[in-house]
Amino acid sequence: MTTYSSPLAEKRRTAMSKLKHGTALSPGQRAEFLKTGIGALTLLSHDPNLDLTVAESWAKNGEAMLRGFVGLMIPPSPDPVNGVVKTSVVVIGGGRTTDQIMADAKKLEGKNRPNYINSDITQEHMPSGNGRKRSVIVEWFEFDHDPLTEEVRARCEEPGYGYSTYEDGLRFQEDHPEDQRQRPHIVVPENPWYDAHGDPRALILWSNDGKRRLDLNYCGPQSRWLRRCVFARRKYV
Repeated sequence: MTTYSSPLAEKRRTAMSKLKHGTALSPGQRAEFLKTGIGALTLLSHDPNLDLTVAESWAKNGEAMLRGFVGLMIPPSPDPVNGVVKTSVVVIGGGRTTDQIMADAKKLEGKNRPNYINSDITQEHMPSGNGRKRSVIVEWFEFDHDPLTEEVRARCEEPGYGYSTYEDGLRFQEDHPEDQRQRPHIVVPENPWYDAHGDPRALILWSNDGKRRLDLNYCGPQSRWLRRCVFARRKYV
C-alpha cells in the first residue's frame, strides 16, 4: 500500500509526539486527529493500489481496517543503520484471549496453519485481550552478531521504546504468517513467564522446513540468540 505523508499527518505526529504514551486526548486534539484521519482516508480513496480484495477485506474486518488506517497515518520507518528491519501495526485487547487465538490458529487450513504450538502458550501463562481494542506499533530489529538477551533488552529500553508482549507476537503471527518462514521472530517480554524449572521464556515464531511453529525459548541473562533472528519492541510516537 502506498505510504502518504500529508501536512495534516505531519501536524498530527508532531502534536502526538509531545504527549506521554497513554495520555487521553483533549477535545481539541481529538478534533485534530479526526481531521487528519479524514485527510488520510481521502488520499486512500485515490490510491491505485487499493484493489477490490483489500477493500472487501477491510469492509468485513474492522481490525484489518484499523491496522491499515493506523499504518497510513503512522507509516513504517525502517532504519537499517540502527538495525531496524520493519515496523508493524497490530491490534490487541478487546477480550480475545490467548486460548482463543491458539484455537483459531488450529482451525486454519493449508500452509498457514501452525505445524506446532507449544502447549504452554495459554491464557493462564501469557494473558491476552485485556483492555479495549487498540493498535500498537511493533518495531523489529536485528544485530550484526549473535546477541545476548541483555543486548535485546537494552534496545527495548531505549528512549521512545518499550517491551513488546506475548500478545503482540501472537497477533502479529496471525496477520503475517509468511514473515516467520523467512526468519525467526522473537518477543522478549519485560516480565516473561517462568516455566516449572524457573526459567524465563520468550515467544519465538519460526518455521521448520517451511512449516510454522509457535514456540517458547529460554531468555535468561546469558541466553545467546542467532544473528538471523529479529526482535520485537514497542514503538511509542
